Amino acid sequence: MWVVTCTCAAILYMVLVGLRKRHRFPPGPKGLPLIGNVLDAPSGSSAPMVYQQWSKRFGSNIIHLKIFGTHFFVLNDAKTAADLLEKRSANYSGREQTVMLFDLTGWDRDWGLLDYGDSWKKHRHVHHRYFHPKVLEAYHPRMEKGVQMLLQLLHRSPADFNAHLRFMTGHIIISIVYGIETKSADHPYIGLAEEGVKAFSATAVPGRFLVDSLPFLKHIPAWFPGADFKRQAALWKKDVDAMYETPFNDIKAAIRRGETNTSIVGAALAELEGQADTEEVENIIMNVAGTAYPTASDTTIITLEFFILAMLQHPEVQRRAQADLERVVGNARLPSIHDQALLPCITAIMHESLRWRPPFRTGLPHKSLHDDEYEGYHIPAGSIMIANEWAILHDETRYPNPEEFDPSRFLATDGNIDHTVPEPVEPFGHGRRLCPGRHFAMDVIWLTIANILHVYSIEKAVDQSGNVVEPSGKCIDGLLGAPEPFQAVFRPRSDAAIALLRSID
Repeated sequence: MWVVTCTCAAILYMVLVGLRKRHRFPPGPKGLPLIGNVLDAPSGSSAPMVYQQWSKRFGSNIIHLKIFGTHFFVLNDAKTAADLLEKRSANYSGREQTVMLFDLTGWDRDWGLLDYGDSWKKHRHVHHRYFHPKVLEAYHPRMEKGVQMLLQLLHRSPADFNAHLRFMTGHIIISIVYGIETKSADHPYIGLAEEGVKAFSATAVPGRFLVDSLPFLKHIPAWFPGADFKRQAALWKKDVDAMYETPFNDIKAAIRRGETNTSIVGAALAELEGQADTEEVENIIMNVAGTAYPTASDTTIITLEFFILAMLQHPEVQRRAQADLERVVGNARLPSIHDQALLPCITAIMHESLRWRPPFRTGLPHKSLHDDEYEGYHIPAGSIMIANEWAILHDETRYPNPEEFDPSRFLATDGNIDHTVPEPVEPFGHGRRLCPGRHFAMDVIWLTIANILHVYSIEKAVDQSGNVVEPSGKCIDGLLGAPEPFQAVFRPRSDAAIALLRSID
């Protein structure tokens, strides 16, 4: 009997050794039996920098980890990300649907998180109809109105600039998507959206909840000791459901009462009038509308916060941009989106703000659908692919002196945009999962930067003793790389600037 046992063991050993020889993986931390790299995997805002350091340490632009049997591949340069996520997008457009997000908190409504397939394609088709670049012109007046409201708020209470940015972003999205003109940050729709975003930020952090690694835990009852995650998930699900359902159902009821609604949801529902079996399409419209706020708000807000931080640290950049604004726009009006082609300096500042401190330091993970081979490495089906946006956007071969905030890197010697310098699109994703709303977000960011710099000088705050209050420049630890709270002063640049503020309706 012992001979048979030893023989079976020897055969099993040879099979395993053979598999190891056939399946060559990229370098990475060694890991432990069973749990793999659970103890090695970094988390929080420092994770992208750790991955970047590993890339240099192991001499590879692709790093491999294995956690509880799942393979993770971190892509640390633009070429690797493009080769896999773009050129082979048919295989790398899946999404990992975690238990906390999809099964317990209701984020299966977020079509950007859906796995690649028919449902995702249907959602993307509806989204594309209302957010592709050719239709954005119709939304520009509402964008400009929202930015003008921001300018007034900054004049009244400049210390609350972060809250004002949140209100402006929420106002623009809600007015365009639902046709509701919010007057303050206390509007219930903004509150619902903010609570939903908080739920996403809490549940989407990789490795935070054990149930995502051990899915069977989702079946334990909520009253069971240690099941705090299920009780919290139930509360978060109420917030997520309300964010999607409340404004949509309100607009739907108003249309049935005969009220006019000039919005994306209003237009989409009007097209369904008189049709039968519209439940599926209505749910898709609800999901696309409800996802607009969480996908656009934080990316926009964080980029604008870092723009303000950069202006505090680089007043010379401010002055150059303001000189161009005076030359192109003059003192009698505010900048509009039609000035964009004549103000490459503002576009360069926007690009550099996205590159210097990207809101998503690692992109939303992709999932491989089938086995693949890349540069001699094996990538099994179901692997998680993480694009290290931080490393890509701080690659000194693409962007010399990457830690320096320098918008001029995007400008040619004649002052126009230098198209040989890669545009920093990585914060919006890759391949087929590239955010289709990126043009919308970039128009809002561009308009905000141009208008703030046209009206205000952004200066460092001074304390009661006359000492300059220096911002830390650090990031809050979390899924999104938001800056730590800092102070800034928004001083109207001239009497003409004050007159412009007074002229806003």
